[in-house]
Amino acid sequence: MNNKNFVGMVDMINNISSGLNEQESLNEYLTMLESVQTFEESDEDLEETEMTKELEDKREEYVLELKKKSDYFKKRYGDDWENVMYGTATNLAKKDLGM
Repeated sequence: MNNKNFVGMVDMINNISSGLNEQESLNEYLTMLESVQTFEESDEDLEETEMTKELEDKREEYVLELKKKSDYFKKRYGDDWENVMYGTATNLAKKDLGM
């Protein structure tokens, strides 16, 4: 079971315990699952914006700092650790620059 399904099931259980009947909660859960699957199956590509020089420089600053924690990334994300590290650095740089 993936995380999305697990979170949805937890929400469904919480809804039941908060007063929604089982059928209402199950319908809500199935609707959520359907929308997630539709999104995952959509063929629409996200448009990626070009990285500005300022963003690239800021990202590199974060990459240098995050590389010091590469053992953490390797342990937590396995073979995909470097992609996650660069994605994290990009997000931090964007936040820092107010993007």
